[in-house]
This record gives sequence, structure tokens and C-alpha cells, in this order.
Amino acid sequence: MKSSLVKDMKLFILSIVIFRSDKMSNTKEKIMRASVRLFAENGYQITTVKMIAADVGINELTIYRHFGSKEKILETALSNVITIQSYLTNYFKNAVIYDLEKDMLDLTKMLINIDEDKYYFMKFFMRTDSFEFIPNRKELNDLFQDYLLKMQKMGKVIPYDNDLLSVLFFSSLQGSFFFNENHKEEGLFNIPQREQYLETIVKVFVRGIEFKN
Repeated sequence: MKSSLVKDMKLFILSIVIFRSDKMSNTKEKIMRASVRLFAENGYQITTVKMIAADVGINELTIYRHFGSKEKILETALSNVITIQSYLTNYFKNAVIYDLEKDMLDLTKMLINIDEDKYYFMKFFMRTDSFEFIPNRKELNDLFQDYLLKMQKMGKVIPYDNDLLSVLFFSSLQGSFFFNENHKEEGLFNIPQREQYLETIVKVFVRGIEFKN
């Protein structure tokens, strides 16, 4: 069971999602956003249609009219997830210059454009009771490991467990986001500090694995 949870967590860490709400009515969009937030805060099983209705300020019948069931809300939410996988695939295939620090900084900038909707999706997926809903995305992990392997063959990166390095790098980036969200009201992590922190993550990661002559 533990190994399965670890695997699912790794897949989550290496997936990037954007919530798309175009072509929805205002009420339907409010229901969707409130539902995802409540799923994240309370868990899918505990969250009820009654709780969602109270949060939005509507009656339960309105939710059933728009979605039919709580299950349909989640299904619709997941169907409105757009991955940036194609951009990342193109980046690794066509844009990397095999300069470890430069490539990692560029990749970081692509991954950290996270909005509030994505935060609640990620927070929901972080819950162990929601692993069954996680889309099976591991392509980014594979692309990153292929990149590291090529760098190792070029003598630019030390031989190591690339799967572990991948999880370490991406979990550090995700951790910076959650820290920022959790302490937003305290003003502990403003944008300039965040950018500096992300650059530091990259520099520390690079210094740890780059091959030194």
C-alpha cells in the first residue's frame, strides 16, 4: 500500500494542470470552483452537495440541474483539465541547450505559472483519499530523466538515480508553491523573494549533480 501511495504521489508531483472554465455559465463555474476547493479542504467523500450549495449560496436543486450528481461535478472538473504536456515535450525535444543551469531555470519558469484554481486541484490531488482520481501522467518524469541521462552521457552530470533526482527537483518546486499559499496572508513570501528562492533551488540542484572536472 505504501509503495502505491509513493508512486501516486510521484505522478502527482510530476503533473501540471490548468483549470479551464470557458463555455460555462457563471453559476456552473461557481459550483465547479467551490466544489474543487471543498474537495481539497474536506476530501471528496466528506464533501456533500448540501455543503457545496451552502458555499455557493444556492439551493441543492440548482446543482442537480447543472450537474446531476457530485460524481458528475468531479468528472466535469477533470474533463476541464488541460495539461501543458505538449509544451514541455517540445521544450525537451527542441529548446534545451544542454546547459544544466540554464535549462533548469527555463523549465522552472514554465512550471511555476500557477493560479488559484490549479492550487486547489493540486491540494485535492495531494490528499491520500483522492489518489484514485489522479490522471496517470508520467511523461514529464520520463522526459526529465531522458534529459539527465543524455547529460550524464555527455559527462555533464554525475551518474545517479535519475528517478530520485526527478522527484527531488519537482517536489522542491511544488513545495515552494504550497509554502507561498500557506503563508500568503503573512506576507512571508512575496514575488521577488519567490523568484529568488526558485533560482536558489535550481542552483543548489545543479551544484549537487553537475560533473566537476
